[in-house]
Amino acid sequence: MEEHSKSPLLPEAFLSFLEENGIDPSIYTASDSTPRYLRLKPESEGELEEIEAEIKCMLEKVNWLPGFYSLPPDVLIANSKSYLDGKIYGIDAASGAAVSVLKISPGDHVLDLCAAPGAKLCMMLDLLGDSGSVTGVDVARHRLAACRTMLQKYSLGDRCRLFVADGTTFSLAPVRVDSLFRSCESAFGEKDEIFREWTSRRPWKERKRAAKAREAKSLQLVSSSENPELIFYGRHSGVVGLSKNELYKTMSDLEVSSSGYDKVLVDAECTHDGSVKHIQKFEHWGWKTLQRRVLDAERTDSLTVLQLKLLRNGFRLLKVGGLLVYSTCSLTVAQNEDIVEQFLKENASAELQEIDEAKEWPCSQNWPLNQGAGKWVGLVVALWVQAVCGNNYTFANYSDALKSLMALTQLQLNNLSVAKDVGKAFGLVSGFASDCLPTSVLLIIGSLEGLIGYGAQWLVVSQRIRPLPYWQMCIFLCLGGNSTTWMNTAVLVTCMRNFPKNRGPVSGILKAYLGLGTAIFTDISTALFSSDPSSLLFILAVVPAVVCLIAALFLHEAPAASKASEFQQETRHFNIFNGMAITLAVYLLAFDITGSHGQLLSLVFAVGLLILLATPLGVPLYSILSKPRSGSDIEQPMKVPLLVNQSKKSNTTSTTTTGVELQYLERKRPSIGEDHTIVEMIQTFDFWILFVSFLCGVGTGLCVMNNMGQMGIALGYSDVSIFVSLTSILGFFGRIASGLLSEYFIWKFGTPRPLWNAASQAIMAIGYIIMALALPGSLYIGSILVGICYGVRLTITVPVASELFGLKYYGILYNILILNLPLGSFLFSGLLAGYLYDAEATAVAGGGNTCVGAHCYCLVFVIMAATCVLGLGLDVLLGIRTRNVYVRIHESKRSVAASAPDSSSAKC
Repeated sequence: MEEHSKSPLLPEAFLSFLEENGIDPSIYTASDSTPRYLRLKPESEGELEEIEAEIKCMLEKVNWLPGFYSLPPDVLIANSKSYLDGKIYGIDAASGAAVSVLKISPGDHVLDLCAAPGAKLCMMLDLLGDSGSVTGVDVARHRLAACRTMLQKYSLGDRCRLFVADGTTFSLAPVRVDSLFRSCESAFGEKDEIFREWTSRRPWKERKRAAKAREAKSLQLVSSSENPELIFYGRHSGVVGLSKNELYKTMSDLEVSSSGYDKVLVDAECTHDGSVKHIQKFEHWGWKTLQRRVLDAERTDSLTVLQLKLLRNGFRLLKVGGLLVYSTCSLTVAQNEDIVEQFLKENASAELQEIDEAKEWPCSQNWPLNQGAGKWVGLVVALWVQAVCGNNYTFANYSDALKSLMALTQLQLNNLSVAKDVGKAFGLVSGFASDCLPTSVLLIIGSLEGLIGYGAQWLVVSQRIRPLPYWQMCIFLCLGGNSTTWMNTAVLVTCMRNFPKNRGPVSGILKAYLGLGTAIFTDISTALFSSDPSSLLFILAVVPAVVCLIAALFLHEAPAASKASEFQQETRHFNIFNGMAITLAVYLLAFDITGSHGQLLSLVFAVGLLILLATPLGVPLYSILSKPRSGSDIEQPMKVPLLVNQSKKSNTTSTTTTGVELQYLERKRPSIGEDHTIVEMIQTFDFWILFVSFLCGVGTGLCVMNNMGQMGIALGYSDVSIFVSLTSILGFFGRIASGLLSEYFIWKFGTPRPLWNAASQAIMAIGYIIMALALPGSLYIGSILVGICYGVRLTITVPVASELFGLKYYGILYNILILNLPLGSFLFSGLLAGYLYDAEATAVAGGGNTCVGAHCYCLVFVIMAATCVLGLGLDVLLGIRTRNVYVRIHESKRSVAASAPDSSSAKC
């Protein structure tokens, strides 16, 4: 109740204004826990840990905005030594985004037509480097003086000049000649008019004249008819050595085309209704002030006229091929899209360009659905996609039919399973594609591959066509295996980016449904088709294609949570999803252990299964009906990209892009825990530890899954579907439990996530030893332990990779790790199990061979147990090496919890 009372009660006039402009009023009344943002000066990036210790708070890196960090809103930095020394400065993320899309490169001449209060100027000069210039213009002298103070504080004014002027008529050119040359040239002329190095200590007469002028103007804005007033210039801004006549010479249209500004920012004056904190201040200033500043019709009409004039003049000063960014702090269409639309009608030479960077910004389309229910609808269809990806683990259910129809030896059959897993090796293609193709396209490609790959197998097993040549069957199994890499990449990359603060739970729930997928397909086949392999293959071909086409409509990237209340909501929703998943797993397990069932009971089971799969839709439905105010986002949809240029000249664009790329390539090698390129990642020792330990776990686990049919027959079981289902269902519990527990232990103690992989390797080794002993029931116990640990291994490795190497190139990173599946399948299933089984087997009439007895796989299990011990040692080593990464994640999670509105502590 106390928190609600702090929210301002909006006056009717403002509510009417919001309704007229289609703005949700809840964004102003919701309790505000939006983080604050700051930027580190480039030379201070290496001092991040010292700065964090000084302000007593972990700084969260803003992945979508380079150089920016977020911190809880209650953390103060004004009195910190880093702030006083000019190492950090506060700047709103929206302002930083506007500057970032200018793509400022060394040598550019940049114009900021509405420069105050100065943070954007500082960022521009940071990006500019040691060549080029920045010109700041503002209509209010006192605001521009604050810019000057900021530039001096951060020692960033060397290439900057500030003019008090009307931005709608400002027309001075950037200085593009060497200041020393101009100084010598002008030394023979107007000596008293020459600009010397700027200093705040001016002659007494000059100061007296300036004081009188300020007294006459007070704080009034400069008029459009007055000449610009230069109040600051840096040593290398091009002003030193110029005469006043040279400096104040205006440009003709012809001169502008070649000598105008390279980049122009028009961050125009507006009603500021897009700044929630600004509007909330009117509760103290008085709502009548809001009426005068924001709601007055004459005021808003004059603002749109001003905005259009600023945009026109900024474009007029832009050279051919230059870039202009228009932005406001308003959510109204009239001050954004309408202004740009009107401007484009007037200027045929202007052209809109898409802002590529905006794809990673926390902005939303079709708000508020994507921010609320839309993201959760996406997660639900992602769970369905993961469930149908379980088709790749059902090979044991129909492998015996393939073996008998094609008269294969065990080695040949195992090599077919290897071909299935080799399809995952081509997952690198889907990884690269994820950086340039939308999620929907990835899903459609995966669905078509699966339809073709499993469809061909169905035709063979159902005997609708004669058995295909062995090499053709390998290709179709490879296609079926590769289909899941497209689905997995689409789902994992999208969901990990949508829920970056809950990587453990999101990985756990997704991989849990992947594990249940095998049991779902197996039990549906058993219930409805009496385990007929041809019917199973028909389902494996058709159902995933249908599900992926549905998911293509709803699964998209959405802005990640930024408030503590949103993190709490995510936690609650994940707990609900986990509860539903556990219910589904118990339901499947109950069907498996209750023996044979009649036709009616099997049909009832199938209907109940479909209902349980649909129940997660209740979460987004609840979000739509409840419309929680605390989850509202101030970002509104951008109907058009607001980046304008004069020409689409390829040579100019190429030059700009090259400058950015060269700057990127020369960057410092990232530390573990930061975004890595693929080349940087494979050059680290930690990556290879993770890669080999992953091979030890999933390679041996796949060997059991691919050979479960023959293992069961060797030990005297006629039906092995129970073992396939047990491995799948218990794998589910391993996946979901490891995701939740690893996240909890990071939050509570900072426990490195790789240690959970180490524990799974130890238990998996025990499972293999039990199966090697071939005691009564050992296959039950072994399949349970292997299933659990295989699930843990797959789940934990997904967030570990993103935490150590970042999310920027996660699609490719994930698929590089998945190379372990075909590699492990080849080493342990194709070679180890295939050769050792055939060495113990006896030939049968008509071709092929068989083996019955504990000796068939005893040596295989022993070797795999030793491999898991090796993986155990590697995971422990990785946990020790990455301890500091997880300490930082632990402190970050604790600080977010501390900033929650209902937290008892305000400390970070």
